[in-house]
Amino acid sequence: MFGTGYIPHNIVIDGDGQVLYSDSGFNQSAIISFINQALEDLNMDFDNDGIDDSEDNCPEIPNANQMDIDGDGKGDVCDPCNSFVFANGDVNTDSELNVADALLLVDILITNIGTQCQLEAADMNGDGIINVLDVIYMVQSIINGNPEQAIRWIEDTFEYIPMNTISVTK
Repeated sequence: MFGTGYIPHNIVIDGDGQVLYSDSGFNQSAIISFINQALEDLNMDFDNDGIDDSEDNCPEIPNANQMDIDGDGKGDVCDPCNSFVFANGDVNTDSELNVADALLLVDILITNIGTQCQLEAADMNGDGIINVLDVIYMVQSIINGNPEQAIRWIEDTFEYIPMNTISVTK
């Protein structure tokens, strides 16, 4: 069909597979016009839940109701960590910030073993890194003191234990 003497045939197909333009010969303005139309009408809803990806709080998994119980901007179907449960250092999810959370955080830093949700809750200063600064900040909150008091409490409570640094991806 595309040999000597044949006129090329141009086709523009939209995102739904519908033919928008089909003609032999070359009509640049018509082709560009139909391509632009196809781009304007392109379905920008990857998960087909009726919410455009730019507005969808979970663009890869259908969630037409856009439920986000903890208000963290991630739809519940994409958010394994409910920020009401894993919040403000409540690493053990007992709904209280207490010494048990500090001890668990130290264990996580020593062993490098913790769930994604525990790591998100443990990032007390919100810098995306879990380290001894988060322990200090947590203890400071628990004892309602200043950083110096928190450091003194940590030094009195723990022997020297090398702690790791863990990056948190939310």
